[in-house]
Amino acid sequence: MMIVNKIGDLARQRDLNVQQLARKAKVSYGTAHGLYTGVSKRLDLDVLDKMCEALGVQPGDLFVRVEAK
Repeated sequence: MMIVNKIGDLARQRDLNVQQLARKAKVSYGTAHGLYTGVSKRLDLDVLDKMCEALGVQPGDLFVRVEAK
C-alpha cells in the first residue's frame, strides 16, 4: 500500500491550475507543481495547512491509501 495525495484532483475540481493554486495557498510554484502533479514525496505541516485552507478541505481529504503499483 502507498499514500497518494489528491491535491491536483481537488484543485482541478475547483478550476485551479498550478499557478492559481500556488498563489491561493501562498506557496512557491515549484511546491504547488510537485503537489499538484503528485511527484512530491514530502509535505511540511505548514504547507499542508496552506493547501487545506486554499482548497477548503481538512487534511484527511488530501490523501488516499492505494495498492502499490
